[in-house]
Amino acid sequence: MAEIAEKGGDTPRFEVHDREVLRTAHNLLESCPSPSSMQAEVVAAVQRNQRWRGSSA
Repeated sequence: MAEIAEKGGDTPRFEVHDREVLRTAHNLLESCPSPSSMQAEVVAAVQRNQRWRGSSA
């Protein structure tokens, strides 16, 4: 089940948060032994996302 959160600001927009995706990300970061390994996981995820979407996204 996804959660929808309305964001404030001049332009109304909605973000959909998938509970399973958030749980997976949380568990991955919790398993990291140090902040630097958390950083490495986040950077790797951003790079995967750039490859998947294209660098213009």
